[in-house]
Amino acid sequence: MNNPLVTIIIPTYNRAHLIGETLNSIIVQTYQNWECIITDDGSTDNTEALIKEYSKKDGRFQYIIRPPYLSKGVSNSRNYGLEKSKGELINFFDSDDLMLPGFLKERVEVFIQYPETDVIFCAFKCFYKDGLRDKIYNGEFSGDIIDDLLNSRVSFGPLCFLIKKAVLEGLRFDPEIHSSEDTDFFFNLFISKDLVVRNVSEILYHVRRHEHSIVSKLDKKGESISSLLTVNKKILHYSIYHQKKSGIKKYKRRCLMNFKIMADNKNFSLAFKHLFSFNDIGYKDRMKLFLLLVLTMISGKGSYKIKNLKI
Repeated sequence: MNNPLVTIIIPTYNRAHLIGETLNSIIVQTYQNWECIITDDGSTDNTEALIKEYSKKDGRFQYIIRPPYLSKGVSNSRNYGLEKSKGELINFFDSDDLMLPGFLKERVEVFIQYPETDVIFCAFKCFYKDGLRDKIYNGEFSGDIIDDLLNSRVSFGPLCFLIKKAVLEGLRFDPEIHSSEDTDFFFNLFISKDLVVRNVSEILYHVRRHEHSIVSKLDKKGESISSLLTVNKKILHYSIYHQKKSGIKKYKRRCLMNFKIMADNKNFSLAFKHLFSFNDIGYKDRMKLFLLLVLTMISGKGSYKIKNLKI
């Protein structure tokens, strides 16, 4: 592999006020053999005009619109961008985050040095309105990417992964998953294929954090929290099957928290639907959870006990 083309895939929706910063951070990359595909998910602001201006100045930027036969959402936007990509290497990115200048070069050089590599991920920091946080994510790697996920050492956000396009054959983001679709995608990738994974411990990008969470008060229909619970149940099932104690503990706790949020948001039909298919806990534990959900539905109280259940 020598001077490979990298395809950067960015889904966007009404981010005209932010995406310019992201595109500027791509322009100043020290590795320049890239194309950037921006997939618009139906923006109603001036996203199209803004990105077309960038395309006129630099033909490596491509503006495409998610076709109407694909359902709305970040998953199909990423999938469509992947379909249109020409690069040997793929990097998904988001329309409000920022690459540091060596974001591409530092990892491409690892691919060139170790051509048997399939995936390389890197460290990052988060920033808020009041500035950059000190905490470093993905700075260490044990050599087992799934164990690192189960032990909270690695985040499966899509931005950090530079991937050989060939290993993504037959794998796509699930458009039915409305939250944690990135964790679902990369979890499916790493458990289905025997891949050579390496880590660059250097901080190579910054993630913008927003004030509101889509899986709490804003998720009145329950789509996001339902998706999150679906993914957490999948990882819990894997952990139980492979006897990963840390994963069992972590993802049981996360599942219970998801049930609590559903109860808080009065998404009881979704909660009961998930409960009846929750076969990785015993019958008695399901009955305990069922009774707490019923109590909360009737009295409006009791949801705080859900997250503390011993199952």
